[in-house]
Amino acid sequence: MATLVPPAATASPAGSKPTVIEPEKVDYFNLPCPIPYEEIHREALMSLKPELFEGMRFDFTRGLNQRFSLSHR
Repeated sequence: MATLVPPAATASPAGSKPTVIEPEKVDYFNLPCPIPYEEIHREALMSLKPELFEGMRFDFTRGLNQRFSLSHR
């Protein structure tokens, strides 16, 4: 599996270049399914529960020049 850590150099005899271990190749066309297709709707509803959201805020600020700008919420 691919990692975020770069590959480490292995120890080598004196006078030779260190060898770099190649990262493991990931087959992106053959990944396991994280959840079954039948449960996608339930998972979406669980992650977007209405009681988790108190509201929404939208801030828009437009600078007209160096001394004047408009802001709206």
